[in-house]
Amino acid sequence: MVFKCDRCEICGSNEIVELVEYEKDGNTFYGYQCRSCFGEFNSESKLRVLNLKNAPKTAVKKAKAVAEIEKEENLNVFDKNRESVVTVGATYGDEISTGSGFVCMDGYILTNLHCVGKVSADKKIEIISNFIYCKFYKQSQMYTLEFVTADPKKDLALLKIEAENLKPVEFSTKPVKTGEHIYAIGNSAGKGICIIDGLVSDELRKVNDEDFIVITANTLPGNSGGPLIDDSGKVVGVVVADSGKIGINYAIPLDIVKEFLERAREEIAE
Repeated sequence: MVFKCDRCEICGSNEIVELVEYEKDGNTFYGYQCRSCFGEFNSESKLRVLNLKNAPKTAVKKAKAVAEIEKEENLNVFDKNRESVVTVGATYGDEISTGSGFVCMDGYILTNLHCVGKVSADKKIEIISNFIYCKFYKQSQMYTLEFVTADPKKDLALLKIEAENLKPVEFSTKPVKTGEHIYAIGNSAGKGICIIDGLVSDELRKVNDEDFIVITANTLPGNSGGPLIDDSGKVVGVVVADSGKIGINYAIPLDIVKEFLERAREEIAE
């Protein structure tokens, strides 16, 4: 079956734009953005409504209870991760680069390489900033970061931090799928840590021979290096770039991130 929406599920406006079409469990759904409230949603709720209409009362009560739990989980996504995400800064003489990062394991911050260094056209590291620092959400204390290792082809870098009571993120055990709801937490536009949501418009796309997740979340310069998070609050990728077009932004897939961290652990252990 095909499920579409004619109004925004958030504010009720009929000024909505179709962003993505995707298949799930034999049905066709659509992702939308509202031009009035700028919220993003999909048409999967239409199927849930149809199922509720045809379900016995006990099933309806159970479904409503599950929906309330899911709503609470979504509200807690930011609370679950805000202590793990940092703003990242790097200096090159008079030039300052800003981005995001997050505690990937105790004592270490993961970010994009382009936030702390410069890479040549043939994907080789040209320079790493001699002063890299970070700040946690709503904290004034600045922490100096030490460069550990990087993958210039995948645009990932690992940094060491000397701090107590760090809270590493929780990584998902499965990759995201097209149509899923996601969140990006980071230093959006360099104005401080905040949360942005959207949909996965393509779970895997080749761009310049590299694999990326395509998302509709309106990430901005400064979000690079921050975590891409699913509804359960688990990390499913790393935000890396925007295309300059509304509704088309990119993140590094979970499997690539995990492979990089595994190699980094081996280097650290040597």
